[in-house]
Amino acid sequence: MRKTALLLAALMLLSGCSKAESSLLTEEEKLESELEKYTDENPYCFLPDGVDLDDTEHVRELEPNGENYISFEKMGVRFPYAGKTYLYEHDPQGEKFSNIFCTAALIVTSDFFPELSDYVMIQPFTDLEPYIISYKDAVERHPADTPTLRTETDYLERVRTEIKMLAPFIAAHEVMYCYDFLDIPANSNLEDPSEDDFEYPVEYNSDFLYLGISYGSTSHKWIPPETERSEPKYETMELPDGRFAVKICYTQKRYGIEAEKEVYWIYCNGNSVMHRVEFSHSPGSEQLFDPGKFLSQLELSNGAAVSEDGEVYGSFNYFLE
Repeated sequence: MRKTALLLAALMLLSGCSKAESSLLTEEEKLESELEKYTDENPYCFLPDGVDLDDTEHVRELEPNGENYISFEKMGVRFPYAGKTYLYEHDPQGEKFSNIFCTAALIVTSDFFPELSDYVMIQPFTDLEPYIISYKDAVERHPADTPTLRTETDYLERVRTEIKMLAPFIAAHEVMYCYDFLDIPANSNLEDPSEDDFEYPVEYNSDFLYLGISYGSTSHKWIPPETERSEPKYETMELPDGRFAVKICYTQKRYGIEAEKEVYWIYCNGNSVMHRVEFSHSPGSEQLFDPGKFLSQLELSNGAAVSEDGEVYGSFNYFLE
């Protein structure tokens, strides 16, 4: 009962509900009513915290080119037009708090969005930024390994091995999606998020020669009312076109809105970065975006994360480009 009361209090703070409006309802009825009111007023609340597609300051719709392709070079993304595509960019520089899981993304939607939570989201980084040194740099930096790096094929096999080793850590950070980071009601942290979320059995040791990863976290986050997820299940796999990926699946309920998640962190041979591609699907309805078909037509390059001479900038320089 105490948790229900806290959830209700948080929702009332978010929605500004008065006591008079709810005095005749039970606690459960109040919670349901306030949740419905909140989701009606915030139709994109199932997206990462702060992402509102009606936000004209940080969101704009991208139009397809003459070949009916959506292309955004800064993010290193190109694909055939598949539905309304929105660019979200919100530079956290100078702000006290920001959603470190999503500061830049392309979001592809259907005609039924947001009534159905089906969409595709493509990100050049989240709170994670995996990066891979080139074959040339690998040979120069690790001369002792040169006998085992006779060809680029040897190098690519080593890179894939390291991605496999890092896969559970990448999967663990999917929990960041559940949190809110902005406009958190005062004194209403229902749970104390901790680094325990990310304590997966991954060691940074000499085995990681070609793959690095930057990551961030913050204690300024909370799990909002009626939000939960299943434990992420992951596997590493080669896509039909030869690209390598960490595939992560889980179910999520955010503000009471359920979704099935199928996420791919994709490494393309020759790239220095990986991209996160999320397919979100409303349970019980026809899946509107087929992952296999979409990924087969998705082109990914380094974008603004890497300079012309191969230096990896990462998110620190993304918003300067």
